[in-house]
Amino acid sequence: MFRKIIIATDGSVRSNRVAKTAGYLAGIGQNCEIYVLFVALELPPEVSTMLKEADISYTAQITVSANAILARTVDAMCLTDETIKVHTVRKFG
Repeated sequence: MFRKIIIATDGSVRSNRVAKTAGYLAGIGQNCEIYVLFVALELPPEVSTMLKEADISYTAQITVSANAILARTVDAMCLTDETIKVHTVRKFG
């Protein structure tokens, strides 16, 4: 039925419900791929400079948080078919 499904997540309950539906829809067809996207807020240059001066790595911290959110989203899909390929994507914007 579907070849590719793209979902965006922010880690919310609603996003996880969408993920569960995507997992169900992917399971109906064959050779389906799911792309899970998380977009982190890009900070203004002034804030980035302040964080850098305070020796705080926003990129490292948001990457850890994004990875956790993406993992929970993939888990929410409840996938049992190993032929379904899941790709996780982190972007700043």
